[in-house]
Amino acid sequence: MSFNLKNFVLPFTLALIFTVTWKYFSNKPENVTNDSSLKTGQSRVAPKIQEVHRPLDFEVDFWDTEKPLENKLTTVETDFARYDFSTHGAAIETAEFKHFVNNKHLFLKTINANLKEDRCLLVAFAEKTPFYYNLVDLKDNNEDFIITYESNFSAGSILKKFTVYKHINKIDLEVSLNPTTKLEEAERLRIIFPAPFLADVKDDIIQGVFNENEKIVKKEVKAITGRYWEIPSFFGLENHYYVNAMIGDLNNFIQRAYYKQSDKVLAMLEGPAIQDKMSWKLSFYFGPKQANIMMPVDTRLENTLDYGYFSILAKPLLEFLNLFYRYVGSYGLAIILLTIFLKLLLLPFTLKGEQSMKKNMEFQRKLQYLQTKHKDDKEALAAARAELIQKQGIPGMGGCLPILLQIPVFFSLSRVLANSIELYQAPFLWIPDLSAADPYYILSILIALSMVLHTTTVSDVRKGFSSYAMALVFGVFTARLSSGLALFIFVSSALTVVQTKLYSWFKKA
Repeated sequence: MSFNLKNFVLPFTLALIFTVTWKYFSNKPENVTNDSSLKTGQSRVAPKIQEVHRPLDFEVDFWDTEKPLENKLTTVETDFARYDFSTHGAAIETAEFKHFVNNKHLFLKTINANLKEDRCLLVAFAEKTPFYYNLVDLKDNNEDFIITYESNFSAGSILKKFTVYKHINKIDLEVSLNPTTKLEEAERLRIIFPAPFLADVKDDIIQGVFNENEKIVKKEVKAITGRYWEIPSFFGLENHYYVNAMIGDLNNFIQRAYYKQSDKVLAMLEGPAIQDKMSWKLSFYFGPKQANIMMPVDTRLENTLDYGYFSILAKPLLEFLNLFYRYVGSYGLAIILLTIFLKLLLLPFTLKGEQSMKKNMEFQRKLQYLQTKHKDDKEALAAARAELIQKQGIPGMGGCLPILLQIPVFFSLSRVLANSIELYQAPFLWIPDLSAADPYYILSILIALSMVLHTTTVSDVRKGFSSYAMALVFGVFTARLSSGLALFIFVSSALTVVQTKLYSWFKKA
């Protein structure tokens, strides 16, 4: 029997593929799962940092051997905020941020401790957390305030030193653990701070904001409670207008970070297991989502601004809005001036577009006439169409250009007006707050009327009715928008009516 190589090639190839595949998957370690059950002989991926894969620690148990001490508050005020530091927890009890509206400033409270564990920058132990601290030192320097607290625990003392910068919106926290002897059991500290909160903002959504590699990501806390992040360089919480975040970890304190959902949403930064004297320094940003305040602190904070895909246009539009505001002292007037400015900027394209549309309508009218005239003679129709195209050219898309230009401008400005803290509680005429909907629906009615006025006389009754129906629907839709955005839409619609009337008047003249 002769040897035929072809008869062995296919079986040998299949056997080789099977062997390699089996070896690869049999030796591949299992991924870590959420299954907490233990099985004999089960292998797992070794964590990069000590004991990182373990249940999350949400509980804070307070214990002090001494008699409860009286709460002493230390108030410091910077260019941006006013903080009340407390000897209870050696933490921020309240924080009020300066908000400038119509050349006046209000204080908006975004941090307000109600319970022991929701104090901002509380340091929690694994079991016995000291709550009563002594104010050791307070220094008022040219550039910052330095506030130092100390407390004793069963095996030593803990020192907390806050550096509150006066001219940039930043707070540093230095934590030093000083055991008198080596701890019998390893201690693991956690630094806790709450989400920002504004009492009068309805349906405010709290989101976690954190880094995934170099990218800053946001997710609603409800969807990520129970997860943790290893060695984050940026970790915090935000609402619509404010963000509280850890932005720097100088001595690599944080092993992992996670969120706790209770009466308040809390961010928890968990350190390593320690038995000897240790010290760490972390930096935080607590404040508004306002570019000129965030950028000097950390450029990554700008990623919390909710401008979406049109941020390249939204940022300069916000700059123009603030520029007009600085001159007129009212964001309502600033929105009107910005709308007029944009209309003038797009006017050449609008006029050219109208001319192109009229040319297109004239072309279509003549073409329809030729089709009727030569409906029984295809060759004559083709010749007449070619002659018409030679004289007038093929209609282009110039009529759509103004609309195409206005779409990104509208969406960019809508993001700015809907998300900028500058409009929060800014009044204008009958409107108490440009960031909220018009309580009297006056702007919605004006928008609908302006759309009706813009509708030209239509011979077809059905078309006229559909235009009025569209104006009514759009008026109802804008009733839920922020007053600032509705004001922009109304002024833009009114300017379009005026522009159309003037164009017709000059044409007749």
